Amino acid sequence: MQDKGSLERAAGGTLFLDEIGESSPSLQQELAQVLKERRFSRAEGTQEIQVDIRIVGATSRDLSAAVREVGFREDLFGLLDDIHIHIPPLRERLEDIPLLAAKLLERVSHEAGKKVFGISEAALGVLMSHDWPGNVRELERAIERAVVAGKSHLLTHEDFAFLKTRG
Repeated sequence: MQDKGSLERAAGGTLFLDEIGESSPSLQQELAQVLKERRFSRAEGTQEIQVDIRIVGATSRDLSAAVREVGFREDLFGLLDDIHIHIPPLRERLEDIPLLAAKLLERVSHEAGKKVFGISEAALGVLMSHDWPGNVRELERAIERAVVAGKSHLLTHEDFAFLKTRG
């Protein structure tokens, strides 16, 4: 028996698709078909499986522009665009950085098995003065790098020397 795929595991719930704007034309076609018909067949399978799912997609791309400019499927865009939530890039919401950094530090230090308990004010200043083109994922990688390379229970500005800052 084949293992259940993402669609089956999400049945009756929500499937999160990250960076949906970067998906291949074939995946877009398959996803549009599943959303329209509410059924699919497994790869190399013949039995159709009914599925009731909600799709939440995230992308850094303007999908309405992608439909016009780069060929994102218009039918899939229409199926996905019931509720549109715009979250500004991290560089436009610097006030979120201290809380995000603290939460990421808590998780990352636990996963790394290191006892890092905080971020100094000077280190927060470095984080607040970076442009974050990679948004929260880049912040997460910066915290990971600082935790792994750090030698103290407190992250300092020196632990983030690899970041380019404004000014």
